[in-house]
Amino acid sequence: MSAREHRRLLAAAVAVVLMVPPGVAATDTETRPFRMVLQGHANPEFPPAGCFLTNSESGTGTALHLGALTWVSNEIVNLCAEGGPVVEGEFVLTAADGDQLFGHLRTLAQFDFVTNQITFSGTWQITGGTGRFQSASGEGELSGQGSLVPPFDVRSDFSGAISY
Repeated sequence: MSAREHRRLLAAAVAVVLMVPPGVAATDTETRPFRMVLQGHANPEFPPAGCFLTNSESGTGTALHLGALTWVSNEIVNLCAEGGPVVEGEFVLTAADGDQLFGHLRTLAQFDFVTNQITFSGTWQITGGTGRFQSASGEGELSGQGSLVPPFDVRSDFSGAISY
């Protein structure tokens, strides 16, 4: 390779590097704000005795970057946790095109047996996905409320940020 060809190749490489903003690698994902509202129903399974119950939830919602979606979650509720019932679970959000986000949540719940209402708040994390969300990550806060009587209506609001 001649010195002239070598300089052209070097100049082209420098031009490509300068097109990438400082501090951003060409393979970095973009962090975006995330907001989501979910509504649906819980399906608690109450143990005959003990501190733990299982709960599956499903429903529909809307979210930034997903649009209309369906959601399912599987949760374990520790009724004897210090500070009140603690809910931990895994969830799947499915966009209309079939792409999915996978995540984990942890909340502290409060039961009001006079009004038969539950309120909860806590955190969530995105742990991956499929399609355009394959390498997704993220985190934020959530809050919601629901009914302690059938059909166990539930509504949740999520906010935070995701990267994909």
